[in-house]
Amino acid sequence: MSMRQTFMTGPPMNHFSLRAQRIFAASSRTLCRTWISTVVLMVAVCCVCSLHISKVRADEPVRVVFWSELSPDQQALLKKYEKSWSQLLPNRQAALAEASLRWHMLDPTSRQTAGERFDQWRALSSSQREAMRAHLEQLKMLSADRQEQVRVHAAQFKARPVSDQQLLLKRWQEMAPAQ
Repeated sequence: MSMRQTFMTGPPMNHFSLRAQRIFAASSRTLCRTWISTVVLMVAVCCVCSLHISKVRADEPVRVVFWSELSPDQQALLKKYEKSWSQLLPNRQAALAEASLRWHMLDPTSRQTAGERFDQWRALSSSQREAMRAHLEQLKMLSADRQEQVRVHAAQFKARPVSDQQLLLKRWQEMAPAQ
């Protein structure tokens, strides 16, 4: 009987059984590491989400904005929300009311541009909107100089003809992430 088998209780094990035990132990360690990594990742995501939520004007209490408090111009602009206004969350009501105030301060050219952007936003799928929000958060994390560079490059891209934009976009999508 080998030394290894003398420490084990039960009948002596053959080579195959010992190998199976080692494989099971290794897969158990891998499973445990994977589980721990998943828990750490979930905690990190929760921390990031809680930081993002706490950044949303945590110092200012959000109050309910009643439909009757809106000016006639605001009500006309937000007419599609009239019936569901009371069901909206207070922070959504406040954001819409604030945006409608800013809308009326814009000159006609800026209104047209903003209207086109709203239409483009509405045309996006929910997954595309989520990706846009994520990219915006990434942009906000960049330094001011780098943000300006990104804006300049985006403006240069938009100034190109649509056919060039589509070609560049296709090339970019085909590139590996390291490129």
